Amino acid sequence: MPMLRGDVNALHAAFAAHSVIFVKNQHEARR
Repeated sequence: MPMLRGDVNALHAAFAAHSVIFVKNQHEARR
């Protein structure tokens, strides 16, 4: 199941990046 593990890692990376961008946008909007 290495492919599934890769998909999970990719999904986690995408989620982390999205979270960072979301927090950044929220911080900018609050300013």
